[in-house]
Amino acid sequence: MKLILIQPPIQDFYETKIRLQPIGLAYLKAAIKKFLPNITVKILDFHQNFGRKTISLPSELNYLREFYPCPDISPFCTFYHYYHFGADFKQAAEKIAQENPDIIGISILFSSYFREALTLAKEIKKVCPVPIIAGGSHVSAEPLSILQSPWIDFVIYGEGEKPLIELLKQFQGNKQFEQVPNLGFKKNNKFFLNPKKPNYPFEELPLPDLSDFSLNNYQFQKKPLYFITTSRGCPHQCTFCSAKSTFPIYKKRSVENILEEIKIRYKQGYRVFDFEDDNLTFFIDDMKKLCKLIIKEFPQNKIRFLAMNGISYLHLDNDLLLLMKKIGFTDLNLSLVSSDESVLRSCHRPHTVKKFTQIIQTGFKLKFNMTAYQILGLPHESISSMLTTLIFLARQPVLIGPSIFYLAPGSKIACQFSPLKEKDFFLARSSAMAIETKHFSREDIYSLFICTRIINFLKQFDINTSLNNLLLSHKTSNKRINIGLEILRKLIYEKKLHAYTGKQFVELKKFKWEIFYKLFSRLKFITSKTGQKIFI
Repeated sequence: MKLILIQPPIQDFYETKIRLQPIGLAYLKAAIKKFLPNITVKILDFHQNFGRKTISLPSELNYLREFYPCPDISPFCTFYHYYHFGADFKQAAEKIAQENPDIIGISILFSSYFREALTLAKEIKKVCPVPIIAGGSHVSAEPLSILQSPWIDFVIYGEGEKPLIELLKQFQGNKQFEQVPNLGFKKNNKFFLNPKKPNYPFEELPLPDLSDFSLNNYQFQKKPLYFITTSRGCPHQCTFCSAKSTFPIYKKRSVENILEEIKIRYKQGYRVFDFEDDNLTFFIDDMKKLCKLIIKEFPQNKIRFLAMNGISYLHLDNDLLLLMKKIGFTDLNLSLVSSDESVLRSCHRPHTVKKFTQIIQTGFKLKFNMTAYQILGLPHESISSMLTTLIFLARQPVLIGPSIFYLAPGSKIACQFSPLKEKDFFLARSSAMAIETKHFSREDIYSLFICTRIINFLKQFDINTSLNNLLLSHKTSNKRINIGLEILRKLIYEKKLHAYTGKQFVELKKFKWEIFYKLFSRLKFITSKTGQKIFI
């Protein structure tokens, strides 16, 4: 029996190129190899290394044309072109058919890209009519909606290793699918979802099998990159997060087990390790122990660690930050969400602004490159509250990572809205700016988003000066910086924001001057990444 596991292409305004390693599929392959060694498994990544092509903007996003009206090469650019990232659907299907699989598994991680997975499944069925299984985070949140597709035969929701292996056993045996945990299947034109049962203990799972990819297939700054997960799930209950639909219980691996994985991958040639945990440092003492063991085990400056999925600042302290710096962490991605304590409480988020400030101060002393993430457009948050958070972050030695809120299927906050439909799944992306409330409009969120770009632009200047002096007297040979300064001058004196196409300035009519004015009239100063200040 041969199983093909697929990472499908996606379509969007942008992609996150460095976070494409299909580690979930690699875990599945390794588990099958361990428990069902007679089954051949191959992973095909149809997203990475296939380039991109411009495609038409989907009709559901036509309302964005007014917000993204032209190409923009300025420092404050948003989006314009809509792309297909990855292999052509038909070509991918033909490639799969050439493998002569008996079963196919397709990953649907993000709700906004479920259509691409179903389109690929449709094309596969035309040339390779074998059973198709769908799994991944979106399937875990909305299993029935995916199972109802005519191109999908089975779904696995929740953790996938044990359910997939039990399903494959049934394919080899009596096909009693009702005995497979976490499985959705079809019978007599009816849909069935079997109860969930616990997965194999995380510690007992074999290391992800990446044998289908070369060492250089996934890189960070031209060095081989390896995704590592020390835990699954998160003990917190943040209402905007859907992680618990896949991992309802937080589970972790031992420090010794994690270190052994790093040692194995280092011998294989990996030099950059990205922790993809939802809450890497929850057990802070274990993380300290891991850092100390890494310091003993590996040569200094020969290995680099990242946590691109973010780190909970609630579970950091001065000692741990120092250890993380020593083992090769250079960047910290910290999710503030909001500086409004009432907003944090409403999100069931136990974090505090006081703790965040302490971590930022220590991180600055240790010379970390820090990015702090703010959610723009939480349904219950006001414009005033969002502005207050933006002002707070502007005064910290961090870059601001704006994340525009969207309804994540499976999240608690999504339950406060009408039942989500397929269009809502498609719009579950920041670039869609899909959510408006009585507190704010789409124009407000768009304007706040661009304001974060303006602040980050000013944070790059490593000088103590005033904004007025910067705009009037700063000279540089950097064309893009000069464009940014010219746009800021126009914004302040004409009260209009412009894009720059490379040939001309184009007014962005959806940008609200009032938002910019409210922000900068309260701002007083902006702190750069190096601690310098630009006074407003």
